[in-house]
Amino acid sequence: SGFLQSSENVDQANLHSGTFVEVHKSGSFGRSLDISKFSSYHELRSELAHLFSLEGKLEDPVRSGWQLVFVDRENDVLLLGDDPWQRVLNSLSAIFHCLDSIGSANGSSC
Repeated sequence: SGFLQSSENVDQANLHSGTFVEVHKSGSFGRSLDISKFSSYHELRSELAHLFSLEGKLEDPVRSGWQLVFVDRENDVLLLGDDPWQRVLNSLSAIFHCLDSIGSANGSSC
């Protein structure tokens, strides 16, 4: 995909400018994603589903158990989709796929 670069090849200046963010899935290695290429949550969710072979699982987190959360620049963990898209673009530092974070008594340890 044109949105993805390996973590080793991402220029550090781009990481700090907010263009590239780390994307992690529970139980797998992180990758860097050029977040500026997306114009909506739907586009981002589709790319993440394709990237991590989760097609059809990110649209209904209650049914699938997969939840997208992100870490902002203040290290707060928030649900992806709760804030306006532009605000998220300006504060995003990492995205995580959490398994079984919904309905779990202990939550998930992404």
